[in-house]
Amino acid sequence: MLVRATMPASISLPRAIEVSSQIEKTLREFPEVETVVAKIGRAELGGDPESVSNDEMYVRLKPKSSGPRQRRKMNWLMPCAAGLRAFPASSTTFRR
Repeated sequence: MLVRATMPASISLPRAIEVSSQIEKTLREFPEVETVVAKIGRAELGGDPESVSNDEMYVRLKPKSSGPRQRRKMNWLMPCAAGLRAFPASSTTFRR
């Protein structure tokens, strides 16, 4: 799953890294999440000119058979989105 947080355009790189780390930590608190990898800014190839205000996180969910607390994706997304509202992102989107 891809989670994209768009922070204010005026955010500094150190602050963007700090916010990204906090978002990653929040995502990892959900029992459904196996791992989170974040990328701030544009790709090394430079084909997509994004600033440090763009934060993309690749979230790997645990397999459905990994335990009794496993919820359906939509049931996981609602509390996850609510938990991410505390961060200074102007928008947060989720993609499969």
